[in-house]
Amino acid sequence: MPSCYVATVVYGNKHAPEVETLREIRDNVLRENYFGRQFVKFYYSGAGEKVAKFLNDKVPVAKQVIKSSLDFIVQQYKKSKRQN
Repeated sequence: MPSCYVATVVYGNKHAPEVETLREIRDNVLRENYFGRQFVKFYYSGAGEKVAKFLNDKVPVAKQVIKSSLDFIVQQYKKSKRQN
């Protein structure tokens, strides 16, 4: 599976723990339902790579806002895993 483009730009490393967790979410949550699969398909059709490049090249200040959102998603996912 290709990289998590936006998360890699936001966290600065494709092996960051948060990026690994987001891959897990992609594989174990998004791929489990129709709309999630459609999102993954759209993201890897080139949209994710384009957004990541745009963020990195044109609006690097937005990375912090996106990071905060991704951090929240990662935290909620980890919390739900601990409860199960």
